[in-house]
Amino acid sequence: MPRQLFPYIGGKYSVAPEINRRFGAVASGSIRIESASGLVRTAGEAVMIDDNPLIFAPHSISAATFRRVLRSARSPAFLETEMLLAALDDWGADRGVALAFFAKESSYGLRGVATRTRNWGNLRRGKRMIAQTPHPFAVYARWVDGLNDWCELLKEHYCKRRGLCRLRQVLPRYAPSSDGNNPERYADFVVALVRRWQREEQRDGHH
Repeated sequence: MPRQLFPYIGGKYSVAPEINRRFGAVASGSIRIESASGLVRTAGEAVMIDDNPLIFAPHSISAATFRRVLRSARSPAFLETEMLLAALDDWGADRGVALAFFAKESSYGLRGVATRTRNWGNLRRGKRMIAQTPHPFAVYARWVDGLNDWCELLKEHYCKRRGLCRLRQVLPRYAPSSDGNNPERYADFVVALVRRWQREEQRDGHH
């Protein structure tokens, strides 16, 4: 349905389907706030990630949720949680998106080659790697080193150099179909998982 858009500091207001006057009462429908970060909400509801979010953006989930997910999964990366959170803050990466990538790539470090490589995003190489497997995948001494290389790849190589800053722009290159991946399904998985965590936060009263 077409929506009438109005400016909003940090993003834009979109009003559907009618509005009585600029920023006035809604005749029918509801006001949605769409921020530049790729988070959207209907007035009175919690902020929810959109379908094609920026990867480097304000956090979509709390640090407490990040900790809880890793702890509940019994992830081997849990012992590095505070370092992981600090690294994501330093890079300006959305911790929800980063954690969903980790879930997709290795079930939080519990499946596949990552159990041996401590490789957050199953990268082929990176400046912080200490070795490579025969496949090849980068091997790291710590999970946080793999996360830092993941952030650097996505921010410096994809976003800054190529202008690929949103999830569905990045994935055809990060996880190409030529390698047996399905970039659209990958993106759907990431978005759905982050939204699930956000709903859990809303339910539990943590925003």
